[in-house]
Amino acid sequence: MSATAYAINPTVNDVVTAQKIKAAQRLRALPKYFGVKHMMKAESAIFDALESMSVDYNGGYWEFYELSNGGFYMAPVSPKEFKLVCSGNYFSGTLSADAAGIVASLFAINGLIWTTQEERFTDLFHTLRDFASHHPEAGLILSAID
Repeated sequence: MSATAYAINPTVNDVVTAQKIKAAQRLRALPKYFGVKHMMKAESAIFDALESMSVDYNGGYWEFYELSNGGFYMAPVSPKEFKLVCSGNYFSGTLSADAAGIVASLFAINGLIWTTQEERFTDLFHTLRDFASHHPEAGLILSAID
């Protein structure tokens, strides 16, 4: 899969790209973005977030993505779409696997912000949200996390 680019500020042409992390680099990704202390909690929280929002999700392989603005997210590998229901904000919608992974990652990172009070997770949330705000499914993603 090639890099995905979405314009963050079309007037300046700043572009944030998502690049799939190669298999050989996957072991370094979670410690890099979440630290050794929180990496397992973060990965589990992302899986759990999607499982709690979608009856369509039942496990599977996930890809890791690095963003050119310093962000990170995970997304399940699936050709199917996922119906998501977020009881806290009454969102219900159907998203691609990529968009569902972004939502799950944002929910999990938000949880880390509140439980750890570490600024790096606030930064990680905002870099992913910036990317998501110009994703083809931005309206659904932003509604799900609102």
